[in-house]
Amino acid sequence: MIQCNRKEENLDFGSAIEKNTLAIYKDSKLRLSFGKPYLETKKYAIQTVSMYGKDSSQIASFTTDLSIKPIEIELKAFPNQSAFIVSISTNGNQSLSGKDCIGISFDSIPSFEIGNSFYKYGNVKAWTYPKQILSIDSLNITDNQFFYWKYSDSLYAAMMPLIGNGYVSTIGKDENGHLCAKSKCLIDNFEAKNVPLVVIAFDKNPYKLFEIIYEIGFKSMNKEQSLRKNKTYPAKFEKLLWCTWNSFMHTVDENKILLGLESFKKKGFTLPNLLIDDGWSQVSAYGTGMLQSLEVEKTKFPKGLKNLVSIAKTKYGVENVGVWHAFNGYWAGIDSKSEMGIKYKNLFISYQDKVAWTDKPIETFYSINPKNELGFQFYDDWYNYLKNDGISFIKVDNQLVADRICSNNIAFSIGAANLQNNMQKAVKKHFDGHVINCMDMTTDAVYNYGNSAVARSSEDFFPENNSYKMSAGNAAIHVLCNAYNSTWWSQMVYPDYDMFQSHHPQAEFHAVARAISGGPIYITDTPGEQNMDIITKLIYKNGAIIRADQPALPTEDCLFNVSDSKPFKMFTNSNGVGILAIFNVADADSVKGNFKISDIPNLKSENFILYNYFTKNAIKSTLINVFEINIARLKQELFFAIPYNNEFAAIGLVEKYNAPKTVSKVSKINKSYQVELVEKGKFAAYSEIKPSSIEDSKGKNCKFTYINNLIEILDCDSKFMVNF
Repeated sequence: MIQCNRKEENLDFGSAIEKNTLAIYKDSKLRLSFGKPYLETKKYAIQTVSMYGKDSSQIASFTTDLSIKPIEIELKAFPNQSAFIVSISTNGNQSLSGKDCIGISFDSIPSFEIGNSFYKYGNVKAWTYPKQILSIDSLNITDNQFFYWKYSDSLYAAMMPLIGNGYVSTIGKDENGHLCAKSKCLIDNFEAKNVPLVVIAFDKNPYKLFEIIYEIGFKSMNKEQSLRKNKTYPAKFEKLLWCTWNSFMHTVDENKILLGLESFKKKGFTLPNLLIDDGWSQVSAYGTGMLQSLEVEKTKFPKGLKNLVSIAKTKYGVENVGVWHAFNGYWAGIDSKSEMGIKYKNLFISYQDKVAWTDKPIETFYSINPKNELGFQFYDDWYNYLKNDGISFIKVDNQLVADRICSNNIAFSIGAANLQNNMQKAVKKHFDGHVINCMDMTTDAVYNYGNSAVARSSEDFFPENNSYKMSAGNAAIHVLCNAYNSTWWSQMVYPDYDMFQSHHPQAEFHAVARAISGGPIYITDTPGEQNMDIITKLIYKNGAIIRADQPALPTEDCLFNVSDSKPFKMFTNSNGVGILAIFNVADADSVKGNFKISDIPNLKSENFILYNYFTKNAIKSTLINVFEINIARLKQELFFAIPYNNEFAAIGLVEKYNAPKTVSKVSKINKSYQVELVEKGKFAAYSEIKPSSIEDSKGKNCKFTYINNLIEILDCDSKFMVNF
């Protein structure tokens, strides 16, 4: 790497000063140019710029007409990863207002071809959605939580916002429409020294790029435990959940829940997990009010949650019962005048806010104090009460609220960390980390999750919505947002695609996406309307979800086609088998395109059996064979790419959406293949030679069919031998 104070034509990777601004080079090409400090509401003129080295960093010192002291932008280089960490020290030059941003802007991205940003949208700002960027001017002004783009020479780049030293950064554009990293602390006259802004990284492989940039970013923030690869998936979420929300919403009560459990029993299914959503607690008004007690609403649950949990477990075989609650108590915080509010008054703090989906003006709310660790006592007491009543996991909503709570109270990154640490510490103590984090797609939340492993990756499932609106849209937009959000979200957590209804018109569309998501699966079916055909394709007989080995991501050729009229492809893998799901997520009656097995990266073979889940056809293929496809509106296809040794390829229990995961082991013994499955069921395998016999574990012959090179056993044992 060469770093210098003038333009160098052979600058492979590094930074330089050009025309009193910063420039960044990669592969001897200018990648970002005219970089300079950004000070919101402050106009300044650059007088001189100099660059000096400090350890592995280069510091650009900008003298301006604002002050005797220069503004310093530090670029810490990681040459082996082609990445920079960018930070700023304003030395008193910034606005005194904590709501004004500081940062860095770049006037130009030479040879920029296309990008994808993740905008934390609207008044709620709880979720991000992908936005195709054809020019930097189309970026939203702020609140982009991740941004990646591609150059005309096929190099990829990405920008990840950082938090620390009181500040929280996002990505956006400045007043002139130029790329800008912006950071704010939310309290006035707070020192801006060594404020981390962003990581900027480059790579030819986009998936490697996404991984590298978050590894560097989290190491720099001393939060490496927050990377998903360092976490363990929560055991209780390995099984199916039923959530009460879309069935009962705020009218949920004990009788309705028991009727719901009875409806599963009548379907012949033992539900493993129950989640009681919003409507169980004592609040001033459901959907808009304040929390008034840690205890359950007695008019709805007259014998408490303990009685319900007992019946659910003893009569209906439910293994775990969880409850929903809001991060700040309830949607409008905590009722400071209630008996509970008075008891915990030393743990609360006031803040200004409004419930976003109402017409109410901004009011004074109360929430758990972000200034110190005292807030842990509130969650500790609450969770102790719930645990004593038999609750074993929780869902915590409204986690985007930290900025309002911190504003004018405490520096943003410090307060947000305290809020999350207090809650997550209590979750770990009482529920062994079993929490579904929700309304959470904001860096001040997810960067502080520590070992917390599961978090919602999109807006809600809206069963009645048929629009293609990017926020709060239909099934197509719901799946599309989850898939794109996973490019950055899955670096930190297992993405939760939210609940869905198995009896919904697009149930299979939703189900296939969740089958490959790598995260939890939960339904919100109306009692009696459950479509067990859909449900059983997602799970084993004991209710365990057939979970993919890694979160699904868009294929490389789909990384930028947000809502374009072409097939949308997502990939994952299970047991070394590549899985490719292809959807029509466009507002189009049909989309045409093609796919090949090499769309799935990192497969370890050259020859495959390509199995079509819906047609049940299997053919031989190489990595590069191209297949045409035409998909109707809100429909999907599902393919398995199974490595093939020219002898035998086990497909798995072919009625399951994730059939390859159902295969535990395949062993070659002489001229036979021993197959071990997770459970019994309808099995298929590919072979160009018809088996002479198939024997179960007791040596008894099994009936099978052999048509078009497919071996099928209608009801096989979980362990059997295929003889040739």
